[in-house]
Parts: sequence; structure tokens; C-alpha cells
Amino acid sequence: MATAEAGLTLSEFQNHLKEKGQWLPIDPPDDGTATLGGVVCNRIVRAAADGLRRPQVFRYRSARDSRRWRLIKAGGNVVKNVAGYDLCKLFTGSYGTLGLITEVTFKLRPLPAETRTIVASGPLTSLVKPGRTIARESFPVAVELLSGSLAKQLGISVEGRKCALLIRFAGSPRAVVTETASALKKLREQNIRCVTHDEDDELWLGVSRAATRGVNDLSWRVLVRAGDLSSFIEEVVSIEEDDATQVELQWQAGLGDGRLRAMTRVPVYHREAVRALERLRQRAENLAAL
Repeated sequence: MATAEAGLTLSEFQNHLKEKGQWLPIDPPDDGTATLGGVVCNRIVRAAADGLRRPQVFRYRSARDSRRWRLIKAGGNVVKNVAGYDLCKLFTGSYGTLGLITEVTFKLRPLPAETRTIVASGPLTSLVKPGRTIARESFPVAVELLSGSLAKQLGISVEGRKCALLIRFAGSPRAVVTETASALKKLREQNIRCVTHDEDDELWLGVSRAATRGVNDLSWRVLVRAGDLSSFIEEVVSIEEDDATQVELQWQAGLGDGRLRAMTRVPVYHREAVRALERLRQRAENLAAL
């Protein structure tokens, strides 16, 4: 466990933890200026407590008008704490509407001894199935599918409008080597082109920052059932490849949990972007109703 003032930046906090062989397993789009209080209040935490295997966002709770300021403390410095109301989840993601966070206590994880990322490229149809298989049968900390334009933006070489599949493993050196070899075998059996990266921190930092880059002023996120993600991505790709919409769409999807984020710069005729998002929203609602 670690307790820190909310004004401490996340990068400084992680550097202090690193000296002790620990880390806080969250990966918000941080350019080095995000504070711990800002990360919690703005609800941009994406990683689960066991790394990045099932990225999640702290839930937003409906705000209640408060007319008085009080100094309160919620939760405790133990793993399990069930005393009273769970006010921590109430304040997390409230964007500062319920109060100002001054101090936060986090549960930490051991810093992984080694990380390795597989980068595969190919047509969408060839990457989804093996990516989901690896997410289900292996122990990756992240399995992200990126559109071709987003992959190129991150410096990943892809041909034309092909996609990129990023699979990251973290843990002990032996476990990372074993899991990476198994995943590479599955991919190469499908004749999928892939390479590995040992120094992968900058790559994943770029992935987490993609949604907040200055060139994108519109970001939309949806969560569908993992089994429905493939057909939903096809809908996204149809918009991406439709030149008539004038919407230069980029997207990334978590194959393990059914999460997808679409990003774009709003075109001159902004109604085209609105129509595109309405189309995706309707598709997501239809899948939820099945």
C-alpha cells in the first residue's frame, strides 16, 4: 500500500515506487503532468489491478449537490474494508463535483521483472480470432487491436488499411518467454506477420495517449460483449473506409473485454461525424438488445 498527496504527479509517484520494486498498475493518457487527484477525479484510469489484462474505468456516480465543505476520510489502509458506505467509488470519477481529493491510498503491485510485446499486422479478419484466442487461453496483460491509421501514427508498419494487433506479456523472465513463444506459434500458424519488442514502454504510452492527442477533438467509447466485438468492429471499419462521410476515423479495441474507442478530428461539416457516431451507437444498442 502507498499513501500520497493528491497533488503529486503520477510520473513522480511511479518513479518513487520503482525504487522499491513496486508500481501502480494504471495507464491513463499522461503526458507527465497528470496528478494523482486528477487521475482519480477525471476517471481516466484504464488498467485493472492485475495489470492491463482487463482495462477498466472507475465508475462514475451521480453527483449530489453539497452546500457545505467538510474534511472527511473514506476507506482504509487494508485490502478489505467493508465498514460504512463505499464513498471512495462515489468520489472516483466525480470530476471534482463532490469535493476535492487531498490524499489517496493505493494498492500496489510488484514491478514486472520483464515485459515483451508482440506486434502483428494483417487484415482485420485474420487478427481478431487468434487475438481473442490468445486473450482467453494465455496470460497477456494487454491485447489491443488498432486501426491502420492509428498504428502508423504510433510508428507501427502496416500495409494500406491493414490493422495491427498488440499483445503484451509481463512478469518473470521465464514466464514472459514461455507465453511469448506460445503466442507467436499461434499467430505464425495462421501465417500472420509479427515481430517482438522488448523495450515497449513508449509504445504502450503512445497507445494510452492516443485518445487525448491534440489532433483528435472527438473521442467516443463503447463496451459491448466480447463475442459481439468482431461484428461491431466491422461496422466501425465500414465507416472508416467510407470516403463519402469525410470522417477520418481512428480506433482501438480491447479483444479481451469488448471495449472500443473511436477517435477523429471533427470535419468541416461536423454533422457527418455526428451521423457516424449515431450509427455506431445504434449498432451497439442493437447488439445489447440481442
